[in-house]
Amino acid sequence: MYSHQTKDLFQLQSEQIDMKVDMAASKAMDRVISLITDLKNEMHELRHDMNLGFAALDKRVVAIETRLGIIGEKRKRIYDRAIDYLFKVGYATSTFILSYLAYLMLQLHLVH
Repeated sequence: MYSHQTKDLFQLQSEQIDMKVDMAASKAMDRVISLITDLKNEMHELRHDMNLGFAALDKRVVAIETRLGIIGEKRKRIYDRAIDYLFKVGYATSTFILSYLAYLMLQLHLVH
């Protein structure tokens, strides 16, 4: 009789231990799932913040590139004007020199 009661008691204790292990494992799994969900949310927020940061950075880069393009365009126009001016000055100077030489040759021709 005691043997039968001992067996029942042992079986009840085993079932109780199994239930406690199941509860502990279930709580641990719930905590892991909760941590994974929190991490997933944080990663989503971080990705969103990074996208906003990259968008702002992209706007800055476009503004800088635009500004540099404008500066480069201004420099090119100044360079083109300087080359044009130098060409005109050279053309006028050579025309003046050739005209003066023609005048001198005419004077020399008239003197002889």
